[in-house]
Amino acid sequence: MTNKDFFQALEELETTKKINAQQLIEALESALTSAYKKMYGQAKSAQVKLNPEKHSIKIYSYKTVVEEVENQDKEIALEDAQ
Repeated sequence: MTNKDFFQALEELETTKKINAQQLIEALESALTSAYKKMYGQAKSAQVKLNPEKHSIKIYSYKTVVEEVENQDKEIALEDAQ
């Protein structure tokens, strides 16, 4: 299934089942973010964003840039970030 197919399925759900698309997208973003954190660690600061107009799904994982890494889940070395 491609991203385009995924978003077409969401549109079909909205039309046939009268489900609010924005609420469904927000619920999916929350569920996918939770799944990402479960798979890669709760300490990670992450966010999943769905963009129906562009048929895109993006995962953002945030880390703090530091000189010396003490927590690999939350920090990244300056030289690695450049």
